[in-house]
Amino acid sequence: MSNVMTIENLNKKYGQNGSTKVTIEELSLEIAEREFLCILGPSGCGKTTLLRCIAGFENYSGTVYVDDKKVYALGIDRIMVFQDFNKLFPWKTVEDNIKYPLKLRGVKDKDELKRITTDALNKVRLFDCEKLYPYQLSGGMKQRVAIAKAIALKPKIILMDEPFAALDAMTRRDL
Repeated sequence: MSNVMTIENLNKKYGQNGSTKVTIEELSLEIAEREFLCILGPSGCGKTTLLRCIAGFENYSGTVYVDDKKVYALGIDRIMVFQDFNKLFPWKTVEDNIKYPLKLRGVKDKDELKRITTDALNKVRLFDCEKLYPYQLSGGMKQRVAIAKAIALKPKIILMDEPFAALDAMTRRDL
């Protein structure tokens, strides 16, 4: 089985007012295709920072490879679902929030867009909410739309930063 991601000697430091805080030091790991990795640790230990480095939101030293290609910046092969569920366009419906990145990716066929969107919404149990706007959704529903957006794009890697925190226990278990 091949590695979908390899991290070699990743270091992340934050500097402020002449002081430096080391958040991640010499981290190396390999993640195989279809492997599920969960990172646990106390608040402030660098979990989110690691995800942000992998996603391309942070500068760091070391190397991140996806499919043996060095990662330099943001990419659609790595999609991040944030802990904060307010990452939807408020002027777009649920359906249009999911279709938007698909269109940017080059999907033009209306039937294909509808099929992908419906499939993603079904996976997060929001099959009857496509015409609603974000203000009409609960926090947990907004978070599920964000997860559906990630699923719809079919990235190689989905990075999730406490994506189920806003969900009730039954929905969390189902997802």
